[in-house]
Amino acid sequence: MPDNFTLRADNQSSKRRLIRLLPEEGHPIRIDLMGKNFIEVNIATDISLRGVGIDVAHGFEGYNLADKIEILILLPIPVSYTISATVRIVHIRDSFFGAEFERLERKDYKKLHAYIASRLLGESLKIRLLHQLRYFS
Repeated sequence: MPDNFTLRADNQSSKRRLIRLLPEEGHPIRIDLMGKNFIEVNIATDISLRGVGIDVAHGFEGYNLADKIEILILLPIPVSYTISATVRIVHIRDSFFGAEFERLERKDYKKLHAYIASRLLGESLKIRLLHQLRYFS
C-alpha cells in the first residue's frame, strides 16, 4: 500500500481496527480545537472513522487533558465538508495526541466515511493504473 495508508509504527498499530489515513499532499485536514481556555487551529496528522491525530507543536501546557474538546474538522476535496465533533484525548506522545470521537452526528460520520472511501478508492485506482502503465512500457 502507498505510504499515506500506512498504520502508525507504534505499539498501538496492532490494536487498530480501522485504517488511519494521512492527509493527501497539498490537501491538509484542518482541525479547529475549542477547549475551556483555548481556541487553536492545527492540521491533522491522520484521521479514521474513530478519531484523529493532531500535532501541537508548542506542547500541552495550559491544557486540561481530562476535559472533552469540541473540534471542527475541515475535510478537503473531494468531500469539502466541515464536521463538528466532541473528542477525548486517548494518548499523548511528545507533541502528538490521539483524539477519539465521543460525539459525532450521523450526517458528519457519513461525510467522514465518504472522504475516507473516496481517498481509498482513488489510491487504489492510481496503483492499478501505474501497474498497468509499467506492464505496457
